[in-house]
Amino acid sequence: MTETVGRRPSPLPCALMGKRAQWKRAKKARARPTAMPPPSSAIGTHVGRTVKPRAQIPRAQVSMRTALTVTAQRRGDAPPDPGGSPGLYRCAYVLGLPGGDGPAADIDVDAFLGSGRSLLLFPPQLQTLDFELTIQGRKYNIALRKNVHGEAAALTAEAQADSMLEAEALFYDNILPLVSWLSCRFEVALTVPGWVLTEVRTSTKKARVWLLGTTRELALPLPATTMTPEMRALFAAYREGGVVGNVFYQALSYWKVIEGVYFLRDTAAKAAIAEGQPAPVFARERVPETIDDIPYVDSWAAQGFMPYLGKRFTSVRDDLSKKLRDAVAHLVPGSTTLRSLSGDTFNDVSTCEEAVPVLRYMARTLITNYLTWQGVDW
Repeated sequence: MTETVGRRPSPLPCALMGKRAQWKRAKKARARPTAMPPPSSAIGTHVGRTVKPRAQIPRAQVSMRTALTVTAQRRGDAPPDPGGSPGLYRCAYVLGLPGGDGPAADIDVDAFLGSGRSLLLFPPQLQTLDFELTIQGRKYNIALRKNVHGEAAALTAEAQADSMLEAEALFYDNILPLVSWLSCRFEVALTVPGWVLTEVRTSTKKARVWLLGTTRELALPLPATTMTPEMRALFAAYREGGVVGNVFYQALSYWKVIEGVYFLRDTAAKAAIAEGQPAPVFARERVPETIDDIPYVDSWAAQGFMPYLGKRFTSVRDDLSKKLRDAVAHLVPGSTTLRSLSGDTFNDVSTCEEAVPVLRYMARTLITNYLTWQGVDW
């Protein structure tokens, strides 16, 4: 996908303008009184009757971005396939303020669809801004909508797809590049807290949001712990990995812990040998054979572990290093030897999301074993 930049900067900071390249604004903006998709986009809404079912779902062990799917079943009919079927799909990608969108303790789709905010302002006379995105000769229409404050709030689109997953990837790969372009073009940070997909034929909804993890009880008394500079650095990186919603930064944070512990082990071994002492013997960690034996992991995060059950940490580290480490840390556009992962590509983000629980487990296990070797009860 290419783009041509030929317009002068907007005279109004953060004011929206169209673009005459791959993204082309419609000649006339549609005047629509509603800033967000109609109520039919909400989970539980049916033709002729509005129903808002409520359900309790177990919290994930840790805060994480995950997908929730709700199907609408009519009495006497077979339940629709939650994976979707060939047909028309619609989506709404909600924008958010940088730093203002933490994990949600619950989800109300109606409220979520109406919660969009951003630092990007519409011109007063404009209600909706339409973009025409062309990829491989196929055109997609994407609408940027504003909220009651005049802020860009959500992007909506519809397209044909064979399944819910294909539709999600299609929408993501078309909409997120547009969000990134707007962010860079107008020098304004834009975030996407989540999105909602709808299979039009069955009214099946799929919402992908950042959900809050479970609570932990503070067990007392706490053991006395000596906080060395090295351990401070490891704890800081581990904490950073758990409080951000960006999966690439999560992966890098846990990777820093893994590399840090292996470095400390290697340093300790070299120091012992230099002093004429035998090298210390460290644990040779393995991923457990079954998911049930992995602490702080549940069905929300199990998928990423499947290729690595029973394997040594060093083998998992080497495999993920080839897939993720350099690809996340470096950007070499057009390189034939190094593939960079992009936050605007659905498959890249999904790959990283699956790897993060594995990296977190490895990082925590390595920290625990290193402290145990040092005789620290933490």
